[in-house]
Amino acid sequence: MLTAHNSSGQRVCLADERIRTKVKELRKVEDFFCPECGCRLVLKLGDKKAWHFAHEHRSSCSDYKRETLYHLSGKKRIYEWLKRWDISPEIEPFDPICRQRPDVGFCWNKKKYVVEYQCSPIPETLFLKRTNVFFENDYYPIWILGGNQLKRLKNNVVSLSAFHLLFTHLLRGQEVLIVYCPVTKQLIILHQLVPISTRKFLCSFYINTLEYLKPSSFLPDLSIKQPFILNWVLELKRFKDRLSTGPGAYNNCFLRTLYQNRLNIHLLPPQLGVPVKNSLLIETPPLIWQTFLFIDVFQHHKAGQLISLSSLIEAFSKRVRKKEILLRRLPLVKTRNPGEAVLSYMEILTILGYFKLVNNSMFQLKKPITISGSIPEKIKMERLFYNQFGLQIETAYHSTKSFY
Repeated sequence: MLTAHNSSGQRVCLADERIRTKVKELRKVEDFFCPECGCRLVLKLGDKKAWHFAHEHRSSCSDYKRETLYHLSGKKRIYEWLKRWDISPEIEPFDPICRQRPDVGFCWNKKKYVVEYQCSPIPETLFLKRTNVFFENDYYPIWILGGNQLKRLKNNVVSLSAFHLLFTHLLRGQEVLIVYCPVTKQLIILHQLVPISTRKFLCSFYINTLEYLKPSSFLPDLSIKQPFILNWVLELKRFKDRLSTGPGAYNNCFLRTLYQNRLNIHLLPPQLGVPVKNSLLIETPPLIWQTFLFIDVFQHHKAGQLISLSSLIEAFSKRVRKKEILLRRLPLVKTRNPGEAVLSYMEILTILGYFKLVNNSMFQLKKPITISGSIPEKIKMERLFYNQFGLQIETAYHSTKSFY
């Protein structure tokens, strides 16, 4: 931690350069205490780690944690960046009502914000508790991941755990993750997140040097959309191969369901496993939950018959209750729910001509989704599908509008 109280109750902040020049002398005549629990603190002024305060031994302080040099440097740089733009931030402000001590706090445009810079995993329960307390006390929490948490598999593919995705913000109508690395001084924003599997995502990267960005304009121009369909097709094929040949294939619920319905994962039509808006809210991969909708609803209807949105939502919810479809918790994305992904899926199938929208709650099946009889036939069908509809799928995915 970078802040403490002295014997007189005055705040001492090691991020303040004026204090840093005097701190060695202060150590000889002052004792320092934790602003939260009141325990005595030790002043660490080593050469290898950033100067900081530490509890004398493991403390009962609810906010006690061992901070790395990486974390200390990162939150100090974020604080200094905000200070440079006359926002008057406060580092490690302790709110006695919230009983929280975020890394940085500030007021901007008459709103209260806190920044939590996290460089190592914490329990989801703790993340949710702290986030809810901030919201309940009129703070908006900005959770930023340390760059050391980012696992980039390829230029446009990342691996994100359930913990990482807790940091998802909804900005300009799009889900984004904010990442900062104090070593490179780079702010990295992951946007246009497209889930392939539970942990694997296609995404676009915005990278810039934090020090030269204004807080009012540090976000990228999210109107610039990157094509992803070719990568989607390639990664989806790899996902199917891994799922069907992996060590857990024999006991996989989805594969058993396919077998029971006389379906082969490698012969599934390209209409099943389409990237759609709001699918980030569902932990289960798009291929799986969309195939469940086909098995439970689509295949039981003929051309011209009606399918209600409520029947689709009920079929989806039934799989959720049976835990065959898992939802993803995104505490910073409060305005959306997983049912919107089902609606987005029906929207794209309607745009592509498979359904006709009769009214806000009813679709008419225009042409059934058919299953290929062989691998060559399926490959040909998939190639034709994405050649014909790939651009429309990308456009629909990026769109912030609905036809409702």
